[in-house]
Amino acid sequence: MKHRPIYILFSMFFLALAGGVTWVTLPFFGNKAYIIKSGSMQPAIFPGDVVVAQTGKDIPYQPHDIVTFTSENNVRLFTTHRIENKLVKNGITFYQTKGDANNQKDNQLVPEANIVGKVKFTIPFVGHILAFARTKQGFPWFVLFPSFMVILTESRNIVSELKKLKKKFIDFEMIGGFEQISLNETVQKVLSKTTNHSFQILIPVLAVSVILAPKYSHSFFSDGGKSNINIFTATSSGTVATVSGIANHIIISEVQIATGSGTGTTSDFIELYNPNNFGINLGPYKLVKRPSGTSSANTTIKSFATSNIIRPHGFFLWAHDSNDNHYASAISADVSTGEDIAEDNSIALLATGSATIDALSWSFNPNALQEGNRFPNATPSANQSIERKALATSDATSMAVGGTDQFKGNGYDTDNNATDFILRPTALPQNSSSATESP
Repeated sequence: MKHRPIYILFSMFFLALAGGVTWVTLPFFGNKAYIIKSGSMQPAIFPGDVVVAQTGKDIPYQPHDIVTFTSENNVRLFTTHRIENKLVKNGITFYQTKGDANNQKDNQLVPEANIVGKVKFTIPFVGHILAFARTKQGFPWFVLFPSFMVILTESRNIVSELKKLKKKFIDFEMIGGFEQISLNETVQKVLSKTTNHSFQILIPVLAVSVILAPKYSHSFFSDGGKSNINIFTATSSGTVATVSGIANHIIISEVQIATGSGTGTTSDFIELYNPNNFGINLGPYKLVKRPSGTSSANTTIKSFATSNIIRPHGFFLWAHDSNDNHYASAISADVSTGEDIAEDNSIALLATGSATIDALSWSFNPNALQEGNRFPNATPSANQSIERKALATSDATSMAVGGTDQFKGNGYDTDNNATDFILRPTALPQNSSSATESP
């Protein structure tokens, strides 16, 4: 058949396309593919390119590697940038990243747990095609085009074979010949010469290569469908708006001290706040207290488990719980122990190796756990609490219910207990289920 070389070329092209899409989209091969939407990684990666990232727990990440990672508050939003530096803080590995086209490094460090994978290679321009194929307008054409080609070429071949068969009958009549051919035999002969099976299978192969991908996705397209080909933004500026004085680590955000008499002496809690744009595993951390006196020994209040996660701009709550006072249950604390906090105590959040992450003191103890000067107000009364400010300008009025800073988090930290906290008239503990707050 004179058109066979054309069929073969079409078959090879579409089979290669379908195989390539399948290889980069299905998770069985340890790959994840992403379509780039903006140009912060130019000239290495352009908008519309597809990057294929290698995933796995044992992949080493080093400076100059291009990596894909989750960012901001949305784990379905991905960024691809180059690693500039690697550092370890309190036993946790972080990476400083930067877009090649950006003048500044990204403001937020990326914890290793947030890295999806290392970019292995880039496929230029293909992202435009795949992104269009994923739309409601593009998907029909992605399948209908090869279908149309099959119908067109096979129709032409059928007509051609029928003409040959007609000529054969005419020739027989002209020479007085006679041959009996049944209808079924005629159809079989025509189809046997016209059907191009290798080309026809391209339709389901191409369709399946697009349709299967959404089953293994963790990100969303604009049409609400899921796909393992994730459209994400390589941020155009590489920077995140910052507010002066906001901490970049977990901090103690609110404390209620055991006061009063009876069960009131154990109605105490410690609330933590994460001011970062990424979640943090509390496994390496613990809360401690230090009684008054000359000793520098600490008593552990709570050692956290690896299952304890504090969300980006979210809270985590510890509270006292005992047989005679289930205060932790009453305020829906995330974790609890039998320890309490006394009027002459001070507290701290420690990391692996006992490094102090944050500390708060309201005690006159010279050996107290504190940053700068102690909290100056008198020991809080029953139901009052010591709360960290949201901003430098925050005060008890703006932090109160209905105040201008009520929902702006508790991220202000100048390493001075005297200026970083206010006395809250009525305690308002928040846990991991509470709404996130940003300055």
